[in-house]
Amino acid sequence: SVNRLTYGFRPNTIWVVGAAPKIGKSDHEYQILHHLAYKQGEKVGVFDLENPPSKTAKKIASKEAGIDYTKPDSIYKDEDLRQHLMELQGKVRFYDRGASREWGDIRVAMEEMHLLDDINFFILDPITALVSRFDSSTANDKLNEIMTDVADFVQKFPVTLLMYSHVNPTTKGKPHEEGGRVLSSQFTGSRAMEKWAHYGWGIRRDRSPECPPEEQNVSYLDLLFDRDFGNSGTACLYFNKDDMSYLEMGG
Repeated sequence: SVNRLTYGFRPNTIWVVGAAPKIGKSDHEYQILHHLAYKQGEKVGVFDLENPPSKTAKKIASKEAGIDYTKPDSIYKDEDLRQHLMELQGKVRFYDRGASREWGDIRVAMEEMHLLDDINFFILDPITALVSRFDSSTANDKLNEIMTDVADFVQKFPVTLLMYSHVNPTTKGKPHEEGGRVLSSQFTGSRAMEKWAHYGWGIRRDRSPECPPEEQNVSYLDLLFDRDFGNSGTACLYFNKDDMSYLEMGG
């Protein structure tokens, strides 16, 4: 459904995915990384600013293995984990979050990966980590500056940049943790996101205690805006705990 709506990932485009905490952003990221690296052999630059590279790598490998390598009670063979991690070599280049969380430094790293390692696809999670030390007003101004430079970056080079963003709580209607719809206006730095990103997506899921367990594993990926073609639509996703997959239902 996403490919039909967007014609797939294309060069010179910016994608932003927003969701409340614990809704599904990370598994969305790991599933895409798994598809690009293991299925398509695509080189990807990963800027996971919330996790060390070792954890992110294990999460991606978990999708291939069908078992969560990061879960303490998971039972697996060390050689299986080693093999799955080795398969990521030459396909995924990790940026250590301990280096810097300044956009200027991250952009330099991306340009080097593109020019030296022939990497054309980048994931940044979350963009809001770049402005976490600022107050709300200053953070919005900084995000506008960053997004302007991001737009220049993807126009200068034939790259695709997929970013993840936190969203502000709902002020009316159903809360996000109860499956409330994400609006693009709720993105942190929403004006900058809507102005410069080509695609904006929201993930919604009901994780409230009242929701039946099976329904808690169902998410909805809504296309909030499409600068190029004006499309809109929704993909229904299911997280399967048995094999760690997070894929479109019926796909």
